[in-house]
Amino acid sequence: MLEQFDDNVTVGQVIKKIKGDLAENNKEEESTFRRVQEEYKDSYLKFLDPDALFGRTLNVYHIEEITAKEKSTDWETFYTLKGNKLEFTKREVFELGMNGEDIHHSFSETQLKEMTKITEKEFKDYVFEYERIKGKLAKIIG
Repeated sequence: MLEQFDDNVTVGQVIKKIKGDLAENNKEEESTFRRVQEEYKDSYLKFLDPDALFGRTLNVYHIEEITAKEKSTDWETFYTLKGNKLEFTKREVFELGMNGEDIHHSFSETQLKEMTKITEKEFKDYVFEYERIKGKLAKIIG
């Protein structure tokens, strides 16, 4: 790292440069975080995962807000979601509340962009189907 500085630079100047670079990086990260928060606030997304554990799985999300950001082990930024999730597989259907604190409900910006944005009405249609299936199961199981 020090190769980028010439021999006449003092340690204090190197420290000052590194601190400045870190401050600039932090400002960029915060700006990106605010942009992603705004872009996905109160949004609806769906994602068909063909390779999920139990086969093809449709995940449908209502993102109320993005509450936090974390770094993965390879320094990719992940955003933690608060809202609701519906999951449809051949084996089961379920609804899950996302509290905004669990890293299992985190996605990178790339992953969020790979999802399809849907309308609130479309989301409510999925909720209706979830409730219909759940009702049928309750009748069958008792």
